[in-house]
Amino acid sequence: MKLITQYDKSNESIEEAYYKDLFINNPNWSSKYPNQDETARWNKINQCILKILTSGKNTNKEEIRFLDVGCGRGWLTNLLFSHGYAEGVEPVLSVVEYARKLFPHIKFTAGTLEDIIKNDNFHKFDIIVCSEVIEHISNSEKSNFINLIHHALKPNGHVIISTPRKEVLLDLHLRGKNPNQPIEDWLSEPELLRYFLNAGFKAISHLRVISKLRDNSFPSINEIGPKDVDLVYLYQIWSFKTIINI
Repeated sequence: MKLITQYDKSNESIEEAYYKDLFINNPNWSSKYPNQDETARWNKINQCILKILTSGKNTNKEEIRFLDVGCGRGWLTNLLFSHGYAEGVEPVLSVVEYARKLFPHIKFTAGTLEDIIKNDNFHKFDIIVCSEVIEHISNSEKSNFINLIHHALKPNGHVIISTPRKEVLLDLHLRGKNPNQPIEDWLSEPELLRYFLNAGFKAISHLRVISKLRDNSFPSINEIGPKDVDLVYLYQIWSFKTIINI
């Protein structure tokens, strides 16, 4: 299976160069610390993690295994490490090398989820986190990608997905805020739910992240005023649990 995050010579100059520039050279997306956008998503992802860990029988964090799929420079992998063992996988080698410099205590693999599974030393994970990745996988490959996630999870394992909502895409276009990554196949909330239900998952949590489009900020509920009329629920955050063993 070939995901859009696996590069060949024909598309390397477009896609790999894009992500190298974003995660290594762009000051807003290259720090070891999350920016405002990433922090807003992490707060919701962390809520999902805490719900999973407190509802399970085994809460010994030394035994919990996380995988960050499409980890980029590794900021999220590093935060997952506070909850247990965590490692990341990212297809752009130069970005992986940068992540290793930022977080030398974490294992980062240059490759895809499929490469992780094919490794002779592969061990399944308790929780897979996939933040802002699935919208950059073409619709024709989404089912295969989700099946790989299922295969990489232990029985009763969980996956947490963060992705923008297709419901706001028209509003973004009208405001001149057009997504510009190499592939932008966004999913509506019903579409994303249907993909995971069809792959043998059960929905556990569904959260959203609010964004103020005028200044690209991410206010909390307490920071929203009566004159804030340009607010949208930009991101959807889901956690799913496997209910069918593969």
